[in-house]
Amino acid sequence: MIKLLCIIFALGLGTSLFAQKEYTMADIHLSFKCDEELDKDYEDGYYLYMGDNIGIDIEMVPFSEESDEFVKSAEYGVKEIASDFELSTATESGTLANVRNGAYGIYYDSLDDEEYRIIIITILDTKHKQAYEITIDCYDDDIDRGKRVMNSIKLSDY
Repeated sequence: MIKLLCIIFALGLGTSLFAQKEYTMADIHLSFKCDEELDKDYEDGYYLYMGDNIGIDIEMVPFSEESDEFVKSAEYGVKEIASDFELSTATESGTLANVRNGAYGIYYDSLDDEEYRIIIITILDTKHKQAYEITIDCYDDDIDRGKRVMNSIKLSDY
């Protein structure tokens, strides 16, 4: 009986450690989940979510403000943003599992001489001719948390 209670407690603790809170931006039809409490700021179509260990920036950019190559390829868009941030070669890259026309790259960045990983994501909304530009800064270098956020990103149909 005690063994059963220990197992139940451990399962409950494990579930609560990765409890996910959903963050929704209805105006841009995007949501994501994070296991850290985040403060939200918004200014002119630019969302910023900040926690103790993670920062998430989300911006919608009309295709007319992107390069022709960016609009044709989400993968190219990731590289273009990385170049704008003066980041070196990605340590990992690919397409998003749950979102069409989405790509990501994982890079190293630094803040106050502290190196951390950043995930750059682009999603091309060809129907509305807009690009989502998303960065996930993993300040504690917990790339697994960043990937969980990335893999939780959803777009609602509109």
